[in-house]
Formats: sequence, structure tokens, C-alpha cells
Amino acid sequence: MSDAASIRGPTSSVKNPILVRERRLALIKAAVEVFHAKGYHACRVADVAEAAGISQGTVYNYVNSKEDLLFMVCEDHLLGYERIVNSALEGAKTAKEKLDALLKATVEAIFSYRKHYIVMLRELHLVEKNRRRAFMKLAADQRKICEDILIEIAKEEGLDVRNSLLVSNMMIFLPSFLISRGWDFNRSVAEEEVTRFLITFMRRGLRADEFPHQSALDD
Repeated sequence: MSDAASIRGPTSSVKNPILVRERRLALIKAAVEVFHAKGYHACRVADVAEAAGISQGTVYNYVNSKEDLLFMVCEDHLLGYERIVNSALEGAKTAKEKLDALLKATVEAIFSYRKHYIVMLRELHLVEKNRRRAFMKLAADQRKICEDILIEIAKEEGLDVRNSLLVSNMMIFLPSFLISRGWDFNRSVAEEEVTRFLITFMRRGLRADEFPHQSALDD
């Protein structure tokens, strides 16, 4: 799921780039699970090291602090979203196909990175203010990916989105919020039903059903 080669992270004392990528990938996976299960504030770097199968001392060859681990989790979430959306858009030709691909990919990415999102939602208020700005920049970058695609679609189709900043935030954070409440309905509502509901709801809000082209979601 993660693209370890793209994770920037802090400067590492290890010179082998392949080893750095592999270790950071393992640390990200472990950090997501540990932060999600125990909470960022309650866990220690040693807990992440144990989950990753490496020593605590080795962790500091790749990160400088627990906050670095949280930052890499946030960055992994952004990169995963970007990769899933770009892949979905590869085969889309018409404006409507692009919109449908964007909506489906956004929901897919949020499901795929659900634990990342919950960790960010729950834990970011605990970090120092200046570092929190860097986390917020990552979230803004994710929203900008969605907004840029939406603006392109609007120009092609003559779609009036009025405020692309507001609409792109809605497209990302409405699914994120609903999926984060899976604890309330995950035994009663299947993931596929949640996906269909979200896509239908957002399409109606954007009046996408008025597009003249056939929708991939209608097949």
C-alpha cells in the first residue's frame, strides 16, 4: 500500500537508500498500527520498534523522534491518495468519467488508509504547533490534488462548482468523516454500500447526473 521510495522523512544516518526505504516502510506500517491501537501519546518509540521487528536504537538511524513517525504516517496517507487517484484517472477520457473516477478513487483511498486518517484526526492536536503546520500542509496538498482535478473537469464540461476549495474539501472530508465512524455501523453496513452511498450523494451534490456523457458508475 505504501510507496516507501517516495516517503521523504527526516535525514537518515544510513547511507544505503534501499535499506532506508525498506526500514521506513516497516516503521510506517508499525506506527499506524501502534498509534491506532494505543494512541500516539500513550505509546513509546520502543512499541513501534517492537511492532516493526527492529531495536529501539535502530529506529533512531531512520527518524529523530516519535513526531517524525507521525509525520511519515501523514505523508504516507497523502502519497497513497495521490497514487490511487492518478491510477484511476489514467483510463478516464470524458469529463464525467474523470469525475466518477475521482469520486471512486477518493472513497477507495480513504477506505484503504482508514487507520492513517483516524490517527491523524485523533492525534495531531498533541504535537507542537510548528510541527502541526507541516501536518496541515500535507492535508492541504491532498485537498489540492482533488481541487485541481475538479477545476479541470469543470472547465471541460462547463460545470459550475462555484467554490472549488469548499467542494474539494467536502469531497475528501465527508467520506473521511463517515468512514471514521465505522465503529457505529460496520457490522450492519457493508463497505460496498457505504461506497455507493458516498458516490451517489456527492454526484447529486455536484449535479453530475446532468452531464451528457455516459457514467462509468452507471454500467
